[in-house]
Amino acid sequence: MRLKYLFSSSRSWKFYIMITVFIFVLCLLKHIYLAVLSTTAFLWIQTFKQKHLSGFFIILIFAVLLFTNLLDIFKNVRDISISIYENKERIIEEALRPSGGIDYISPASIPEEAKVIKKLVTKHDIPNFNILGNLKSDTLKFQRIIEINWPVKLDNYSKYLFFLSDEFPSDICDNWRIIDQEGGISLVVCP
Repeated sequence: MRLKYLFSSSRSWKFYIMITVFIFVLCLLKHIYLAVLSTTAFLWIQTFKQKHLSGFFIILIFAVLLFTNLLDIFKNVRDISISIYENKERIIEEALRPSGGIDYISPASIPEEAKVIKKLVTKHDIPNFNILGNLKSDTLKFQRIIEINWPVKLDNYSKYLFFLSDEFPSDICDNWRIIDQEGGISLVVCP
């Protein structure tokens, strides 16, 4: 019986047209469930003449208009989480393989010194190494050198030492010998 009073309220036809357009836009944006929710809320408010809930409906309209992409964001996060969960073994294997992280570092963010050291470590099959001088004090270069040379590890007591060719570190052993120099980097061994 209350349905005959649905459109007999004192609201103007502009309000009903606005609601209709809103629901149509939701359908165009493929948010059918929001359109159904909005329609249900509107009919419920109009049927039971609960005026204090009309403010809630207006807030709902603005929330849906402002956050229509929020549901897509949650869906994307869910899909990424599922993908990570389903591929966790492959991801772990990829991360733990030698030089696995080099594929994920932007080439522009790898300093030239780190590339040269990687080349020298590979060329001379060095098991571990130490870095001296300005290479060690520059945190970005230091970090990238360690990252791209993994699984070859940094060892403070290693006999293989890298430093810039134009500097001579004071904390080097007495009977050192140069193994190689390339790209401004010196590789020395302290037996």
